[in-house]
Amino acid sequence: MGRIRDIFAKNLRSKLIFTTVLVAVLTWLIISAYSVWVTSLALSDQVSREQIVELDVLSQRIISFLTGLEQDIFLLSNTQTLAQYLAARADDPASQETAQKQKFAEKEFLNFAQTRKIYDQIRFIDAEGNEIIRVNTSSGGVLSVVPEENLQNKADRYYFSDSIAIAPGEVFVSPLDLNIEQGQIEILPDGSNKPVIRYGTPVVFDGEVVGVIVTNVLAKNFLSLLENPDSPVYLVDKDGYYLYHQDEEKRWGRDLDTGITLLDDYSAETKQTLLSDEPGTFSSEGKFFAYRPVMASGSPNITWYLGKVQSQREAFQSVIDFLVYSVIVGAMALAVAVVAAVMISRSITRPVLDLNEAAARVAGGDFDTKIVPRTEDEIGALARSFNVMSGRVQKLMEERIQRRTYALEASAVVNRHISTVLDIDQLLENVVQQIQQVLGYYHVHIYLVDQKTEELVMREGSGDVGRQLKAKGHKLQPGQGIVGRVAQQGEPFLVENVDEIIGFYRNPLLPKTQAELAVPLRKGSVILGVLDMQSEQPDGFSQDDLMLMQSIADYVAVALENARLFREVQIAGEEARELSRQLTEKTWKKVSEQVQTTGFTYTKNGVIPASTDWLPAMGQAVRRNHLVKDVDKANGDDDEIETATVAVPLILRDEVIGVIGLERAAGHDWSEDELVTIQSITDQISLALDAARLSRETGLAAWRDRVVSETTAQVWSSDEVADVMKAAVAQLGERLKASEVVIQLGASQLQAEIEAEQE
Repeated sequence: MGRIRDIFAKNLRSKLIFTTVLVAVLTWLIISAYSVWVTSLALSDQVSREQIVELDVLSQRIISFLTGLEQDIFLLSNTQTLAQYLAARADDPASQETAQKQKFAEKEFLNFAQTRKIYDQIRFIDAEGNEIIRVNTSSGGVLSVVPEENLQNKADRYYFSDSIAIAPGEVFVSPLDLNIEQGQIEILPDGSNKPVIRYGTPVVFDGEVVGVIVTNVLAKNFLSLLENPDSPVYLVDKDGYYLYHQDEEKRWGRDLDTGITLLDDYSAETKQTLLSDEPGTFSSEGKFFAYRPVMASGSPNITWYLGKVQSQREAFQSVIDFLVYSVIVGAMALAVAVVAAVMISRSITRPVLDLNEAAARVAGGDFDTKIVPRTEDEIGALARSFNVMSGRVQKLMEERIQRRTYALEASAVVNRHISTVLDIDQLLENVVQQIQQVLGYYHVHIYLVDQKTEELVMREGSGDVGRQLKAKGHKLQPGQGIVGRVAQQGEPFLVENVDEIIGFYRNPLLPKTQAELAVPLRKGSVILGVLDMQSEQPDGFSQDDLMLMQSIADYVAVALENARLFREVQIAGEEARELSRQLTEKTWKKVSEQVQTTGFTYTKNGVIPASTDWLPAMGQAVRRNHLVKDVDKANGDDDEIETATVAVPLILRDEVIGVIGLERAAGHDWSEDELVTIQSITDQISLALDAARLSRETGLAAWRDRVVSETTAQVWSSDEVADVMKAAVAQLGERLKASEVVIQLGASQLQAEIEAEQE
C-alpha cells in the first residue's frame, strides 16, 4: 500500500491514468446499470403484456366460436317446417302427412347442421322426453338423421329437464362435459372422449310447450384452438377442474372421477389468483403465471379460465439474454475506454514529463536545456515559454525568485481550505474575499441568524459597501426580501432579473444590481444564515452557479459549526485549566501549611532549612513564570563579590508551587547546556513533589480506612451496649493516641443539664 501511495504521489502519469480510468469505469457502471435496469423493466413488462395478449387472442377465439349459438337454437325452435310438423301431428300423429312433415323437418335440421359444421347433435325432444328428430355427426364428420328405431328417451337427462322447465324464449346452457350415450361416457374410435356443451330451449305450439330443441356443440372445435406445443395453455372451470391441459391425464377430472384440479399442481393461494375475474400475471414458486377469465356474453353459465404457466427462466429468457449481451458489450466498451484513457493520458503527460525533466536539469544548473515542443496547445506554449525562461534565467534569478515567492504566497491564500479557519469572523471574511476575487461578482455578503431574535444580521460583505452595512449593523427580518425568504424557506433562490420581482427593494448602496443569487447556510435542518451574491449583469447567474454556491455554502456551514464547537472546546479547556490551577494552588497551599519546613538550602556545610531570604532572581522567576538568569552581588569574607544566579519556578499544571535558586561565582557563568539541564531537573522535581504529595495522601487514606475498619470490627464484635461503648473508647484512644476518650448516653438529659447551667 505504501509503495502504491508513493507512485501516485510522485508520478503524474499514474495519477492521470488512474483518474481517467476511474471516471470511465464509474461512468460506464452508472450508465450501464441504469440502462440495464430500465430495459430489464421494459422487457419484463413486455413479456407480461405478450402473455396477456396471447391469452386475450385465445379467449376471443373461444368467445367468437360460441357467439350466435343462442340464435341458432331460437332459429331451430321457430322453423316453419317444425311448426308444420307440429300442426300435422296435432291433427293426426299417425297420418302420412305427419310423417312427410317430419321428413321435411329432419331435412332442414340436417341442412342446418351441414351448414354450421359445429354440432355433434341437433334434436327435437317431445314433452315426454322422447327423441322425435335427431341429427348425428359421426366420428368421421358424416352427418345423418338417426332412424326412428334408434331414437332414445331422454326424460332422465338433466339437460332435458332443465330445458323444458325454463320459460319460453329462454336458453339453457349446460356445463362443458363429456357426452354420455346409453348411460356411459362416449368413447370415440380413436379412444378419445367427446366433450360437448349443450344448448336447449322450449318449443311452443298453440301456447303450450310441446318439447325442446337441444343442440350438442362439439367442444373440440374450440378446444383445438388451444393446442400449441410451443406455448402450452390450460382451460379450467370455476371449480378449477381442467377442461383442457397439455397433459391429457389431467383433463376432465370431474367427469372421469380423477378429481384432478389446479390444487393438485399449485397452492390454494395461487389457485385463487388464477380464478380471478381480472386478467393478470405474477411470479410464484419459481414459475411465471398469466391468466384471464373467459366469459361468453349472454351465457352466464359459461365461466372458464385460461392460463399459461412457464418457468421464470423460460418466460424471461429475453431479459436474461439482454443482460448477458449487455455485460459482454459493456465489458468490451469498458476495455476500449480503458485503453483509450491510457493512450490519451500518455499523450497528455508525455510533454509534461519532458518539461519536468528539463526543469530538473535547469534546477541542477544546466541553463542550456531546451525543449522541443510536441504540440501547439497550452503545453506546447508552456514548453516554448520554458525555453525563453531558461535562456534568461541566469540574469533574472532574483526576479524569478521573487515571482516564485509571490506565486507560492498567492497559491497558499487561494488554496487555504475554509474549514481550517476556526475564528468565525476571519472565516466569513475569507469566504467573501475568495468568492469576490475568484468569481468577480458585483457584491457578496453573508447574513447569520441571531438565535435570540431570529433576525438576519449582516456579518460580512465585500468592498466599501460591505463595510458600511456591517458598521451600521444591517439586519433583515425572516421573510423580508430575497435573503429573508431564503432563510425562512430554507431553499436557494435565483433571480435572473430583479426588476421582474414584484416588490423588490433595491439597496441604495448597490444601485447596479441586476441579478441575485441567495443560498441557505444549513447544518442539518437548522438554518444558520444566508450567502448572497449580486451581479450587475442580467442573467448573471445560472443553475450551475446555484449548485456551486450551495456547495460552498454547505462547506461554510460546516466550518461555522466547527468554529463554534472549537470555541466551546476552548472555553471548556480554559475552564478546566483554571479549575486545575485553582485545585493545585489550594492543594499546595494546604501542603505548605502542613509541613514543618517549606524549603531547604544547600551550602558547603550541607543541607539546612531555608531562611526566608530568597535570591533576587527567585522572585523574578515566580513573577515571570519562567527561568531567570542574573548576576548579583553577595557579601563575602572581605567585601562584596559578584555571583551568577539562576532561578527556575516549580510549575505544576500551570501553577507555580515553588522556586529553585542556584548561584555561583560570576566567573563561572551558566552555559546553555547547564540551563537546559536545570530546567529538565526542575520539571522532574515538580512531578516528584506531586507524586510525594499523592503518596502521602494515599497513605493517610489507607491508614484512615484501616483504623475505621479495625475499630468497626472491634465494636461490632460485642453484643452488649456496655461492651460496645468500652470497645469504642478503647479503640479510639489507642488508634488516635488520645489522652482521654469519653462516651456518654442520654443526650436529652445532658442537654437539659447544659441549659440549666446556662440559666
